[in-house]
Amino acid sequence: SMSAPGPGVFDYFAGEILDRAAPAHREVMLRTALLTEITRDAAIALTGRADASEVLEDLHRRQYFTDRRAGSTPTWRYHDLFREFLQAQLSLSADPDTLARLRRQAGALLADTGAPGDAVMLYRQASDWEAIGALIRSHAAALMAAGRWQTLAGWFEGLPISAHRAEPWVLFWWAVCRIMTDPKDAQTLLTEAFEAFGAAGDTNGQFHAALAQAEVVFVLG
Repeated sequence: SMSAPGPGVFDYFAGEILDRAAPAHREVMLRTALLTEITRDAAIALTGRADASEVLEDLHRRQYFTDRRAGSTPTWRYHDLFREFLQAQLSLSADPDTLARLRRQAGALLADTGAPGDAVMLYRQASDWEAIGALIRSHAAALMAAGRWQTLAGWFEGLPISAHRAEPWVLFWWAVCRIMTDPKDAQTLLTEAFEAFGAAGDTNGQFHAALAQAEVVFVLG
């Protein structure tokens, strides 16, 4: 039976595609690889090129590891290995400041198109803790209501402790995530959150923190 090609073989083919592309098209490929789902508007925003989607369409037509989903607005998607390859090439070719800026920009585009989890990953690579905090604040309640506390807890990964405490609501949601895994720690954090809400004059926040504290007491039995 034929085994799947190893990464070396894949990198060879992917490298051939990249090397044969015109420099401007290569730039489009490298930058759009930051996005999971690529729309025409997102491609233009990230590359500054009006013809960005034509490059993607060309890759799709040539069957170069690029899928297109038709719809009211078509979206393109790189195969996972190809996307990883392109991202690695981007990391090698862009200077750190440009790379961080592109990741933040791509993160904002993904957050806007309803892919906050993908946005969090890019913000983490760009060390943009404030942007992650904003996503936690806007999505945490919906994630918790859907029983997706593990997803929310994952968004906190890599966040420095100072970022947890930068904003009362971020601290509150961190505490709520901890209820399941370490209720004692959650209790301490909720007390801290309650006080932070009080200092900020946020009575709604205080109410939520007190409610969560009652839940911890119940969990601890």
